[in-house]
Amino acid sequence: MNDTADFAQAYVLHRRPFRETSALVALWVEDLGLVRAVIKGVSGQSKSAILRNAWLQPFQLIRVQIRGTRDLKSIYKFEPVPTGVVIKGEPLFACTYINELLLFTLNKHEPEPHFFSYYQEFLKRITDIFRPDAEIEPALRQKQMIIELRCFEQYLLEAIGYSFDWGSARDENIEVNMAYGFEPGEGFFPQASGLYQGALLIAIAQGQWQTKGALGAARAALRQQLEWVLGRSLHAPSSQGKLMRPENG
Repeated sequence: MNDTADFAQAYVLHRRPFRETSALVALWVEDLGLVRAVIKGVSGQSKSAILRNAWLQPFQLIRVQIRGTRDLKSIYKFEPVPTGVVIKGEPLFACTYINELLLFTLNKHEPEPHFFSYYQEFLKRITDIFRPDAEIEPALRQKQMIIELRCFEQYLLEAIGYSFDWGSARDENIEVNMAYGFEPGEGFFPQASGLYQGALLIAIAQGQWQTKGALGAARAALRQQLEWVLGRSLHAPSSQGKLMRPENG
């Protein structure tokens, strides 16, 4: 493809068959956000269909040419963009969760443009963690992936304007020896019987993920905030209108 003037970079978040050789896709398009479109010629036994189907996969960066003025667009041309990112094995379920999270989020909110780049970097970091030659002990790779998930969830909330401050509670600094509760949409507040210890919240605010209990506390608070933003649970399959969040993530 020589004419690249009106091509845009995109990722497939979801796809399903449509008619004989087409697919209905939800694309996250750089600078455009969520775009729903029909792509023809991606099903069948022809060499062209097999090749186009291989390109149209989650986590594969593509360049697309979008046409149409209605909500459902048409994509006539697209091609892969080599990135060196291959999501498979252990990271696949976690990254699929992130894609579903994005699908529901982008339906309601328009994130800042640089968030697209952050997603690209996230996929690369996840790939690098599980490379055979990665300088990470195999036993620590799962934990590092979970840290990346928590960071992504935080960044997502910031990008759509629903982040909260780990270091403050009702305009007061978090105290090491106090306990806190959490109210989605409001943040932390002092509570003698609260589930969140001040020392852990300070550790999270400072990015000290190796602190015992920090990842668990972050997981719980981020889950509450995300469910409040999305209006749905993060614990059941999306086929039921809910998102599947990794049990260990």
